[in-house]
Amino acid sequence: EYTSGGIQQGAFVIQPSLTMRLESTDNVYATETNELSDEFVTLIPAVSIGSTWSRHQLGVNASVSRYQYSDANTENRTDYAVGINGRVDVLRSSFVNGGVDFRSSHEPRGSAAAVGLAARPIAFDQASAFIGASREFSRVLVAGQISIDEFDYDDVDLIGGGVGDQDFRDRTDVSIEGRADYAYSPDTSF
Repeated sequence: EYTSGGIQQGAFVIQPSLTMRLESTDNVYATETNELSDEFVTLIPAVSIGSTWSRHQLGVNASVSRYQYSDANTENRTDYAVGINGRVDVLRSSFVNGGVDFRSSHEPRGSAAAVGLAARPIAFDQASAFIGASREFSRVLVAGQISIDEFDYDDVDLIGGGVGDQDFRDRTDVSIEGRADYAYSPDTSF
């Protein structure tokens, strides 16, 4: 796989990309009966911008994913994602980092939580944020991070009429992580 070095623009590197896939499925709606075959194209333009500073860091990314089916028009959809992250080098051996992301997407038909009678793929939004810190003391590295993810699922029209309420799936997940490493040698830590 080829990876470009990006486009240098001042103190930033811009890395655009374009992915295109032609795919087929023998069961578009992920059902046990009345299976429908179809082909679809996925087009994913994306851009990532990152700083090249010797201290600190700033990055921004964005992408759009378009799914276009030949016959099953109810499956056509557009997802997108944007995010920003950064790192502040407090001292030579410690830093604070953080970021926020937003994603508007659709749940795949074959997902375990997908509603089997949904007329369209279920749309949802995900907002995420994190902040972390790391400090190195001689041969010991101590790091921690807190992350928050908020999910908001849209209600969905059902095949044959009615609406599938998805509010019960809305949630906020919080995670706290910590780690400590001891550098036994320049190549080995535990």
